[in-house]
Amino acid sequence: MDGRALKRVWRSGEELSLGAWVALTDPLATRLLCDAGYEWLMIDAEHRPFDAETLRTLIATMRCRGVLPWYRVRPMTRPSSSKLLTSVQKESQCP
Repeated sequence: MDGRALKRVWRSGEELSLGAWVALTDPLATRLLCDAGYEWLMIDAEHRPFDAETLRTLIATMRCRGVLPWYRVRPMTRPSSSKLLTSVQKESQCP
């Protein structure tokens, strides 16, 4: 499932999607959630201490296991936020 498909599911209200929030920075915790059968995972980088490298690792882990990654980041100045998100998106590819 990709982001567009998941948004359609949410809007329709006819289907359910199974997801969870990730608040731990340990990639093992993310792997366990992926292997538990969740369709999407939301990384809470707004309230937890995730850096760009950790976000890239977790997002790549999710993508490699077929789980849709979502993430929220702390409010930052626009250039800083844009730089972090661009870095994360470009480098979080499945090997």
